[in-house]
Amino acid sequence: MKFKTTIYATFFFLMSATVSLGADGAPPSTAPSWFNRQVSHWGEVDDSFIDYVTDVGPQRAQAGFFGPTYYSALGYMKESGAPKLWAALGGGRADQQWWRGAIERAHAQNIKVVGHFSMALVYGDAAAERGWFAYFDKYWDEATLGPKPRRADGTPLRAIDLMQHTGPQRTIESLVSRQDYKVEGGSEYRGCPSNPYWRETLKRFVKAGVGLGLDGFTIVFPHKENCTCEYCQAGFKKHLRERYTPAQIAAKFGIDDLDAHRFESINGWYEPEDASPLRLEQLKFTQLLLQDCEREVFLDYGRRLKPDLIVGQWNHMYRSSMSGPGQIPGSFAVLNADERSVLPTPLWAKGENFVWYSIGAWHLYYEPEKGEYSQFSLEHKYLREAGRGLPQAVKRDDGQNIRLYIAEAVAHGGFAYARGPNYQDPATQEAVTTYFDFLRRNQELYNPLESYADVALIYPRSAVHRGDSSALLDFKNIGRILTRRHISFDVVIDEMLTPERRKKYRALLYPQSGKLTSADAAPLMALQSSALVDASEEVVSVAWQQPRERRILLHLVNYKRDFAPANPPLQGAAAERPLPQESIKAHLKLPQRSKVRRVTLLSPDAPAPVSLAFTQKKDTVEFVIDRLLVYGVVKVELK
Repeated sequence: MKFKTTIYATFFFLMSATVSLGADGAPPSTAPSWFNRQVSHWGEVDDSFIDYVTDVGPQRAQAGFFGPTYYSALGYMKESGAPKLWAALGGGRADQQWWRGAIERAHAQNIKVVGHFSMALVYGDAAAERGWFAYFDKYWDEATLGPKPRRADGTPLRAIDLMQHTGPQRTIESLVSRQDYKVEGGSEYRGCPSNPYWRETLKRFVKAGVGLGLDGFTIVFPHKENCTCEYCQAGFKKHLRERYTPAQIAAKFGIDDLDAHRFESINGWYEPEDASPLRLEQLKFTQLLLQDCEREVFLDYGRRLKPDLIVGQWNHMYRSSMSGPGQIPGSFAVLNADERSVLPTPLWAKGENFVWYSIGAWHLYYEPEKGEYSQFSLEHKYLREAGRGLPQAVKRDDGQNIRLYIAEAVAHGGFAYARGPNYQDPATQEAVTTYFDFLRRNQELYNPLESYADVALIYPRSAVHRGDSSALLDFKNIGRILTRRHISFDVVIDEMLTPERRKKYRALLYPQSGKLTSADAAPLMALQSSALVDASEEVVSVAWQQPRERRILLHLVNYKRDFAPANPPLQGAAAERPLPQESIKAHLKLPQRSKVRRVTLLSPDAPAPVSLAFTQKKDTVEFVIDRLLVYGVVKVELK
């Protein structure tokens, strides 16, 4: 079926619904431990960082390393006698003392502290016994971590016994390794989440972090590469037996004797040219395995130690070049990038407190001549839907557009900032302080929230689970068109589209495979009546409602910037240089028989709220925003 036919057919039977306050069937709008102000730092910390945290006043601070990457750094430090990487505070007891003091200072201001924790990645040199291999085999700290994990029969373990391997024997040559980052000149290796001794080791690190006073962990590098160790062999065979009969295994995968079979590959992600039923099934197994490791180590064990432990994952939407720091711009890469693209929907972020996805470097998406302004509205909407209303972040590596970074996140019901910027930059400190003060003063406008959209763009997760990602191109193109034309819409996952949720929307848009451009999208123009504002494509608009407070909230984010060379060159937040948008006309459809009482514009870029003149025509209210610098919230109060 062609895309246009689907759109027209959709309109034919779905144009009668109207927007109403408190629509049933939407994802939860109030998440446990809700927050929208966070500072994050990936790198070394010192006293100036905790000074910055207490000055700008977030609800959460994310920094530091408390999993196997930290202990890899300790291994390097023990060998060299000098602080290394994330043990730069002095290592061991010195690090512990500093973090206890920093966490106490944060807690005194009701700031939660969350640390990075690698599920698999370690650094080192297996042959030379450096880094991770030195720490586990020679320098394990029983006073901090307890006795070193041992086999069930009591025999000792080596670091190599915990790692991912590609051969039948655990040798240095069979280790899964890369040299993307070359930390201390070494390689990156990965512990195996199938391996019960690796899970036991991770639990020791969790207990040590909780003992310092940490409030939670952001899980980084939740990856299984092409490991074929005995635990992965047994686990994948069990996975197949639970889902298929022997006859089905033979017919679908070409395996006649599963017990005797040895898999030479049990992959995670795979490239489109390598697609096969077996590779797809192995990807599903891998993502279930990673989710189970998270459940056992963090959600079950970690929360036995600390019942309110904050847990979430750092995942990816873009495709890395996988040959160093280079990135391939794009999003929704799924089968060859997203760590849980084929994870069953009920398990997606199950038990977690927030959702975090990286998009890579922002400048890769800024091509104004092509109508690309580094806008991630569609990604935010998808993550809020997939996380069922959990606070979400799109991590954009951006040390310059600080106000925009924060504005985009909170306008979509998310949190910011997710990584960087340079907290020692005075202009950055000023921008973060100004915006966080605004968010703190107006916190009631951000939680709880319900969408005010009456159009749904369907995300085809059921097709992705079948290994078919062809509709994602149209999904992204339709999302861009709706965003640029300021049409209010939600992203709805097909598996979560209940009959109750259907009633909320007057149009459902189902993307099909193929290529769609603005010129081909005439049926979408029938939705123009849903447009929130008459504004440039450099502006993103998002509408929310708060039924109990009788409020509609229109968020506006301006992406227009002055990128002309500055003399002298500007660095950090001083280089943001937003260019204002003027005379933005807004028109909002109201709930039936509603009367507008007051319309107010609030902005962290303005000294005070501004009362806006408005005109109500039946069930529509119209007003004009004279000037928008970076971010504004229009509060429409109903009688």
